Amino acid sequence: MKKKRSPVLLLLFLAFLPLLAAGCQKKENPLPAPPEEIAGALLSFEDFIGWSDEKLVAEKGEGEPQFFDLEGSDVLAARMYQETVFGAAGTVSFLFGDDRAVNAVAVAVPGVAAAAFLAELEEALGSPDLAVREGGAFHMEWQREGRLYCLEDDGIAVTLTVS
Repeated sequence: MKKKRSPVLLLLFLAFLPLLAAGCQKKENPLPAPPEEIAGALLSFEDFIGWSDEKLVAEKGEGEPQFFDLEGSDVLAARMYQETVFGAAGTVSFLFGDDRAVNAVAVAVPGVAAAAFLAELEEALGSPDLAVREGGAFHMEWQREGRLYCLEDDGIAVTLTVS
């Protein structure tokens, strides 16, 4: 009997893939772009929610498709793009739902500290609904107008997910 792979595990793997690729060395890069530009760019990724795979490929190119096995069929789970994000090299992952439309966008940038532009995000989104700080790492969530914004900084990379 063939073992089913969980789409949740694949999505978690995709979310943490940039962290694995970045290695375990903490980088002390200066902020590559002004904080207000970064906050605006982070929030602009929500515009991709609901896009079909065809529209995404037409706009951004093939990228690197990621599949998972569902009852013997390969199903598109995400498309990953290596891009310059906030003036630094990063990974943008567009995650697909059961309806084959983008239902989340994860942006990961190694070497950029989220604390440098957190004030602008809080100005745009207000106080976070959840904030967990542990050592130098933190996780914050905002639920606004039907969207969930998650910001994580583990000291290696900053990841923002919009769903």
